[in-house]
Amino acid sequence: MLEVKLIIFSLSFYCRIYVKSSFVVVAMS
Repeated sequence: MLEVKLIIFSLSFYCRIYVKSSFVVVAMS
């Protein structure tokens, strides 16, 4: 069960970074 929580946490963390970086790209273009 701990592994599932870790996977969900890393996925949400990656999604947050992806949204921020894509927002920066849109703002700069």
